[in-house]
Amino acid sequence: MALYRFSLTLLFSLALLTTPTLSLYEPDPDSDSISSTVYELLPKYGLPSGLLPDSVTNFTLSDDGRFVVYLSKPCTIETWNWKGYSIRYQCAGTSGPALVLVHGFGANSDHWRKNTPILGKSYRVYSIDLIGYGYSDKPNPNEFGGEPFYTFETWGEQLNDFCLDVVKDEAFFICNSIGGLVGLQAAVSKPEICRGLMLINISLRMLHIKKQPLIGRPFIRSFQNLLRNTPVGKLFFKSIAKPETVRSILSQCYHDSSQVTDELVEAILRPGLEPGAVDVFLEFICYSGGPLPEDLLPLVKVCYSALPP
Repeated sequence: MALYRFSLTLLFSLALLTTPTLSLYEPDPDSDSISSTVYELLPKYGLPSGLLPDSVTNFTLSDDGRFVVYLSKPCTIETWNWKGYSIRYQCAGTSGPALVLVHGFGANSDHWRKNTPILGKSYRVYSIDLIGYGYSDKPNPNEFGGEPFYTFETWGEQLNDFCLDVVKDEAFFICNSIGGLVGLQAAVSKPEICRGLMLINISLRMLHIKKQPLIGRPFIRSFQNLLRNTPVGKLFFKSIAKPETVRSILSQCYHDSSQVTDELVEAILRPGLEPGAVDVFLEFICYSGGPLPEDLLPLVKVCYSALPP
């Protein structure tokens, strides 16, 4: 039975020393275990629920404490220390050009769960959880002395440093939604790292302050302050952080709504309920400054061709 590699940094390795032995194998068709509760089981042993990929099909927890998880396809989940913060990423493939997949608003690297193993057959593929999203750390935005932290400059720097520290190579950036702004910002900041960009449904940032009528801007700022600095913001987040709301929003984004499965809804919603996620959410929806795509696009060479070559 083939053993699927599961890699962790020292932080998680130390955690595993005090928890049941963790093994990952191919799915066992004879197992009666129910995989839907595996993400609830992990925190009981001090492990984050995002430790495992969404390709889990079954698991067993024996009386002697041996914890075995069965995967439907190979996947590696790792963490990277960036400026003292733990950043989760997933990877596949050992040869070919490097591709870095960058998710959109409210998403995480699991959003690329169907793309990563397929692309990994021909390329070195990395999908990253931007800081504040997924199972990467979510530092409180109030810790930065009033300076905005969750910005495209921050994420662009994270993406470039990821290529230098982890990929150790130039890379093509494949970006969705606000991830497109992240990729553009990274490419403009350090063009020597980015070999090319693929922008999928890039966010046009229609809530940017420059795109609002002058007469409405003071009201927008007042509303943002209300969300960020009063209990109203957390109540608003609680009202939308529900499976039915996430499903409705995703159905508007997907051309083929049949792809909006329970698995996808859980992959998006689960990390959104992690501690600190609500503060990141409110900080970003109140972020109406920074670059627009039309500001950054003229700074990169635009061409239309297959990517990567």
